[in-house]
Amino acid sequence: MIEPPSPHPLDFDWRYDQQTTGRVAQLVRCESPVIAFGVPSVARLLDREGTAVTLVDRQPLQGVRNHLVGPVEDFDAVAKFRTAVVDPPWYPRQLLNWSRVAARSVGVGGTVFVSVWPDSTRQHAAHELASVLADVSRWASIERAVTRLVYNEPVFETTARAHEMAPQLSRSPLVGELVCLKVRQLPHWIAEPKRQEQWLRFTVDDYQLALRIDTPTAEIGISIVDGANGWEWPYVSARAPCRQQIGLWSSAGEVAAVSDPRALAMSLRNAFLKEDNTGFETALAATPELLSWRIPRPPFRRSIEWQHRQ
Repeated sequence: MIEPPSPHPLDFDWRYDQQTTGRVAQLVRCESPVIAFGVPSVARLLDREGTAVTLVDRQPLQGVRNHLVGPVEDFDAVAKFRTAVVDPPWYPRQLLNWSRVAARSVGVGGTVFVSVWPDSTRQHAAHELASVLADVSRWASIERAVTRLVYNEPVFETTARAHEMAPQLSRSPLVGELVCLKVRQLPHWIAEPKRQEQWLRFTVDDYQLALRIDTPTAEIGISIVDGANGWEWPYVSARAPCRQQIGLWSSAGEVAAVSDPRALAMSLRNAFLKEDNTGFETALAATPELLSWRIPRPPFRRSIEWQHRQ
């Protein structure tokens, strides 16, 4: 069984705890086939039990047999499933768009279970949620508070909380609400704007590194991002200041600005091919600062490379 690596903040990857996973799976397992958007823990449980389930998630290592690897926003299969379960990033645009995709997947008469944020998430959170649900009510009946959702704290949030720069930007609520949508009519398909940032991802054992690929400069090197505490990022929110400076980002919450990402990519590829620590350190000689990061050392249990746009 393939186990997923540590959650990475670029994926907005907060995972249900074991009890929540079981409760949500219980709600959806009787109405198969099920489609899961960004909820690999529920999909894995259903898959192991023999329930017909399809996972849509861009993170490739999820341990689900029927896994469509790619962005949720690009998925469009009308009325192919009976039930959808959705855990979108907790921002209005993503909540609305992921709910639309899920509703189109189950069709009229189908059921969508979607997670939503509590009022404590940020300023105006209640107003943002009310606005999204008002839009959804045009094409679905809404049942609130189906069950309480509890999330495990990812390592990158533990790192951010240790610095506590700004409470609403440095921590998540770790609790949410499951809402049930009964689809009355198909919402319109709305194409997402083309994603501009290209990220190269390395998964090494359970650790993840994301490297933004953009125009290279003449030098190779990394530097501290404005607002970071050394190499550690003290925020979890996508609205954090100076976030756009991040060019290298780990699942442990380490960040850096990068001078020449393509040269760094070659160094990282070379390092992850090494079978001993001496070779690993030699491969990263141009960026020795990375040796203080929590990157695993060889020999590696697994080393995988993939890409996505953000």
